[in-house]
Amino acid sequence: MERSEYISSDDELKRLAFEVMAAGTDTTSLTLTWACAYLSCTREYFSPEDIRTHLMRIHRRASVVPLALPHLVRENIMVSRYEIPAGSILIYNLYAVHQKQLEREETSPNPIPFSVGGRSCPGNRLATRVLEHIISEINKSFTVDRIDEGPADSSMKGLTRGPDNALFIFRPRNPVVNDVQRVVY
Repeated sequence: MERSEYISSDDELKRLAFEVMAAGTDTTSLTLTWACAYLSCTREYFSPEDIRTHLMRIHRRASVVPLALPHLVRENIMVSRYEIPAGSILIYNLYAVHQKQLEREETSPNPIPFSVGGRSCPGNRLATRVLEHIISEINKSFTVDRIDEGPADSSMKGLTRGPDNALFIFRPRNPVVNDVQRVVY
């Protein structure tokens, strides 16, 4: 079997696989935590057909990965009125983009939680489907309340953003369903 020029050993392949899995696990769990914060504020039931719209709102508020991975500029480009020479490194501030989108939510384009370009998240579609499914099931089965009454949009600082003091109570929407779920889960 011929080796790629980018992966030179089995150890490197194992490390890369671990990093991909760890990155996907962290960002997905943080997005779900933000979703619970969002659900605790809205408290309304929304239909499965509306889940994508709500997930976009959650992505904008969460900005789980506030800064995208660095991108190398291959040729001179103009961005707005700024000239960026070839060889420069660009780091997109996804948090700032999402904050601007929140200001004009009615006309905002899709959020970009998975970054952009060739360095965007390879697990984008899988993560979106998993998030839609889990959030839809939580919303269908429970109302979510915060234990802490602090602001729902405050966050921890770091490479990834999670909500501060994210402790929630899940109350069944239908007590009969709760008894059945205890048996099933």
